[in-house]
Amino acid sequence: MTWLFPFADVKKGSRIVLYGAGAVGYQFYNQLRTSKYCEDVKWVDGQYEWYSYMGLPVESPTSIIADETDVVVIAVEKES
Repeated sequence: MTWLFPFADVKKGSRIVLYGAGAVGYQFYNQLRTSKYCEDVKWVDGQYEWYSYMGLPVESPTSIIADETDVVVIAVEKES
């Protein structure tokens, strides 16, 4: 299954936090990186250590506390 980043809901050039490094987050991150749609993308997940170990640039959610962010995008497949 393919998920499309909600481009219509996020202003071009925004600084965003992308929360979620599962399948949806991975696809969103790649779309943003490829398109260069956003000025800055910080990718975070509660299991960031595992994703970092796998070589992905995922950070701890606590790393966003001091950042200036325009939008937070929750990238999950299911609400639960």
